Amino acid sequence: MAEQPKTIGNLNMMRRIHVAHPGTQRGFRVARILAKDRRFGFFCTTIAFHPSSILARFFPARSLEGIPLAKLRRCGQWREWVNVIGARLPGYGIWKERWWLSRNRAFGKWVGREVGTQGDVLYGFDTSSCEMFIRGKKRGLKCVLDQSIVHTVVAERVLAEMAGNRPQYAGSLEGRSCSAKEIERRREEVHLADLIICPSTQVRDSVIEAGCAPAKAKIVPFGIDLNYFTPGRKIAQAPFRVLFAGAVTQRKGIGYLLEAWRATGLRDAELLIAGDLPSGFDWKPHLPAGASLLGRVSREALRDLYQTCHCFVFPTMLEGQANVVLEAMACGCCVVTTPDSGIGDRLRNGENGLILQPTHVERWAETLESLSKDRKGVEKMGAAAAESARDFSLKIYGGRLVDALKEFLEK
Repeated sequence: MAEQPKTIGNLNMMRRIHVAHPGTQRGFRVARILAKDRRFGFFCTTIAFHPSSILARFFPARSLEGIPLAKLRRCGQWREWVNVIGARLPGYGIWKERWWLSRNRAFGKWVGREVGTQGDVLYGFDTSSCEMFIRGKKRGLKCVLDQSIVHTVVAERVLAEMAGNRPQYAGSLEGRSCSAKEIERRREEVHLADLIICPSTQVRDSVIEAGCAPAKAKIVPFGIDLNYFTPGRKIAQAPFRVLFAGAVTQRKGIGYLLEAWRATGLRDAELLIAGDLPSGFDWKPHLPAGASLLGRVSREALRDLYQTCHCFVFPTMLEGQANVVLEAMACGCCVVTTPDSGIGDRLRNGENGLILQPTHVERWAETLESLSKDRKGVEKMGAAAAESARDFSLKIYGGRLVDALKEFLEK
């Protein structure tokens, strides 16, 4: 008999759980998980498409597959369309942070005012929930915050250190400074939450520093689609191919990675950098021989890169949980990352991956050079990584999330 999904339907203390996010951040994924439960209320968002529509093909992250149409509530579509279209125009990075904040505040006010009744739960996401929680609390609703990344209180300090340590790359750190008013708003968001879902110990520690009572913070690691990200065809022995995927900014340690690659002096080797490039900053003058910028790639193309590269490198300095690392692991790629990736405590150093400090350029160079000469060791670590990734399926993530909510509702 097939295993049934976990539910919280046997709980009578609360009535309905409403999931709300103005963008795509994982709101759709959480809604799909909770939609299996009879206590699922509404899914509130801005732009969403029927799974069979043409637009759902162009915007798969906004597909309502698995979410009943009768449960959908939409608000502020025009604001989000400005955001979606703006992301494809030059100079977007100059004003996107301000527009996001405007969108988030307006959306949160609407959800907090219009959705749910006394005893219900509002499930919101970081930076878009403060206004929602303020109004929801006044109407007797409980509030759950999904904090996907290190809290701004900590992030601001770390980003300032990054800019000071390598000023030549500081221009890539888009949106690195929040106003005192916005920082206080995000503190209030944490204070208002009755439960905070965190993907890693780094995130949990950061919300505690921001003022969260430790008992309110619960670690629930994210999951990935293990049916999609799987080991692929045999890797060619030459050249030695190394992949980075993610936003191409110094927050992800790109500057240190390029310095390390240059120091290796590797020949017959490639460093492939896939991801969105920052507005107003040009990485090309910093590229060493053998390194290339691929820009944004499709999900299918990224999977192909995972499967055909020898190593995946991710020298991030500020993260919640880097799903790109898990995806690479699931595809059998040998991963080299940092303790700040949100995955570091899940890796057994030298067995299913390697963990290095992001700023230790010489150590990164030595490691890359060593891996280039040890293809069997790389293959062995990649196989171990694929096995370890099995603990991060979407089904397991859903079960962990439901368990956390069930524990919260039973109190």
